Amino acid sequence: MPKQFREPFRQPKGNHIRLRKNGVYEIRLQLNKIKITVSSKSLATAKQKFIKKLCEVAERGTAEPPVPSAPLLTDYMLQWLETVKKPLVKPITFKDYMQNTKAYIVPEFYGRKIDSIRHFDLQTFINGFVEKENFRTAKKLYQLLSAVFDYAVADEVLPRSPMAKVKMPHYEQLHGVPLSRTEEKILLDILRKDPAPYIQAFVFMLYTGIRRSELVSVQIADGWIRLITSKQRKGYREKTRSLPISPMLARVLPIIDVAEIVKISPAVLTK
Repeated sequence: MPKQFREPFRQPKGNHIRLRKNGVYEIRLQLNKIKITVSSKSLATAKQKFIKKLCEVAERGTAEPPVPSAPLLTDYMLQWLETVKKPLVKPITFKDYMQNTKAYIVPEFYGRKIDSIRHFDLQTFINGFVEKENFRTAKKLYQLLSAVFDYAVADEVLPRSPMAKVKMPHYEQLHGVPLSRTEEKILLDILRKDPAPYIQAFVFMLYTGIRRSELVSVQIADGWIRLITSKQRKGYREKTRSLPISPMLARVLPIIDVAEIVKISPAVLTK
């Protein structure tokens, strides 16, 4: 026991140790307005806890542990991405998370502690992208921020999420537009005149509906097209799809070198 507490503890100002009706031992002491209380069903354990608490008070000068300072939002979010999200998502998804975080969230909230960020700060941030009609980016940032603040609440860093009141304005997502009959004919004319691997790949995708990332896994056997679906979450077994060869594809399939087009990377097709 620290020296400054020995004499006060010996003084007969009341019983410092008491046994409650529920069988729990409680040890109490008050000195210089500092209240120290510990309890345990074992008297020996209660004494050990009491001595430990006295040593902490002697070192800090208070019975309450220091309140930890809230982390910066950007530091907490980057740690959350690396620790929580990275093991659960595909590398391309994680890369997208990091790009959006570093490009938009870090510059906007740099140096701000996570508990200093309010609803209006976040709503104004999201509104800025909506006003520029960057709806897709606004939605991605909204989802990222909602997830990290929810995690901070579960992690007891925050009592509640400031994203709970933030509204994401409704918008209709634009979808791809299929080729017209005229455009399709132009593409087929090019294929027949100059069957370059890229033209072959685009015609093959046109008549199968497969994604760029799925092309590399295509195999044709027994009149069926088999491939590995790209819509698969990390950690789950790969799933294969089987597609019939449509009459439209069958007409041009002799011109298409499947063994060659599967070597083209999705990035090249995008470019």
